[in-house]
Amino acid sequence: MRRSFSRFSPRRFAYDTAGIRIENLNAVGVGRDNGNLKDGISFFSDIPIVGNKLDTVQIHNVEVSGFGVNGVSIGAYVYDYENYVAIKTGFKNVRITNVVAHDNGDGGIYTYGSFNSYYGPDFPESLIPGYSHENVYVGGCCAYRNTGFANKGNNSGNGIVLSDVENGMIECSVAFENGAKNDHKGGGPVGIWAWESKNVVIRFNESYRNRSMTIDGGGFDLDGGCVNCVMEYNYSHDNFGSGFLVYEFYSARPMRNNKVRYNLSVNDGISNGGGFTFGGGMDGLLVEGNTFIFGNNPLPTAEGPFGVLQVKDGMTNVNVTIRRNLFIPQGNRTMIKVPDLALQPNLLFRDNCYLTPFFHAIWGATEYDSLNAWRSATGQEP
Repeated sequence: MRRSFSRFSPRRFAYDTAGIRIENLNAVGVGRDNGNLKDGISFFSDIPIVGNKLDTVQIHNVEVSGFGVNGVSIGAYVYDYENYVAIKTGFKNVRITNVVAHDNGDGGIYTYGSFNSYYGPDFPESLIPGYSHENVYVGGCCAYRNTGFANKGNNSGNGIVLSDVENGMIECSVAFENGAKNDHKGGGPVGIWAWESKNVVIRFNESYRNRSMTIDGGGFDLDGGCVNCVMEYNYSHDNFGSGFLVYEFYSARPMRNNKVRYNLSVNDGISNGGGFTFGGGMDGLLVEGNTFIFGNNPLPTAEGPFGVLQVKDGMTNVNVTIRRNLFIPQGNRTMIKVPDLALQPNLLFRDNCYLTPFFHAIWGATEYDSLNAWRSATGQEP
C-alpha cells in the first residue's frame, strides 16, 4: 500500500548521498501552473571527483504526479571550467521499478549528467571521461500525460529517458500521451529514449499517442551519443513523430554500433517522421526484423511526403544496414525516402518485404514508382 504525502508537501530530495530505498509512496504536487517548479523525487550529486559513483538507489512502487519538472530524476552535474571538461560524477546500481509518473510539467522518469560537448577531431573523444551513471534499470514503470511546457529552450514532455548512462535497461514499461505542450522547434519529446549513453537496452515496452507542437513526439529513440545500444521487441503506435528514431545531433560524442530489431510500429508519423527515421551522422546501424504498418499522413506537413523509412538531415551516415523488415503501407504512402545519396556510404537494403501493390521511393534526385524499377536502378534488394 502506498503512503501518500499531502498535496503541499515538498519534494523528496537526496543530495550527494545514496544507499537509499524509497518505496510505497504517493507524492503529489500542486502542478506547474500553480507554482511547483521542482522534481517529485530527486537524487543529485556534484562531488567534483572524476569517476565517483554513489552506490545504490532504489525507487519502488511509487506514484509521482503534479510536479513542475520531472516525476523522478537521477542527476549529476560538475564542470571543470579551467579545462572545459565535464566531470563525470554520479550514481551506480540504480533501480526504478513499478513507478508511475504522470501529469508532471517536464517529464516522467529522467537521468542526466554533466554533458561534455564533442567538436570532432580537434576535441578528442578520449577527453570525455566515461559516463555519469552506471547500471541503471527501469522496469515495470508507466509515464503518461507529462505534457511539457512552453519556452523551455529545449525538448519538453518526455516519458522515460536515460541519459549519461553506461549499462542501462528500460523494459516492460509504458509511455503515453506525453509532450502535448512542447513548443521547441529544435527538437521535441519522445515517449521512451536514451542519449549520450553506452550499452543501453530498451525492450518489451509500449509507447503511444505521444505528441509535440513542433517536431518529434515519437515512440522510441536512440539519440545523440548512443554507443552499442539496442531497441528491441517494442510496440509503438499512433504517435505524432516516428515510431523509432536513431538520430545524432551536433556536439554529441560519436554515435556508433546501434541496433533496432524485432519492433512493431503501427500508424506512427502522424505529423512528422515515419515508421523509422535515422540521420545526423553515425557509423554502424543495423535495422533488422521490424514491422512497419502505416496509412497516409492525416495531418498536413511542410516537408513534403514522409517515408515509412526515411533519412533525415544532411549529415554522413556510414554502414547502415536495413534487412529482413516488413513494410505494410496503407494507401499511397512513400515507402523509402533518402534525399542525399552521397551522404549515405554503405547504405544497404537486403531481404526486406514490401507488402503493397503501391511502391514509391524518393532516392536522391530520382523518384521510383515500382519496386523493380528501384531495384534495377540502384542495386538495392538484389
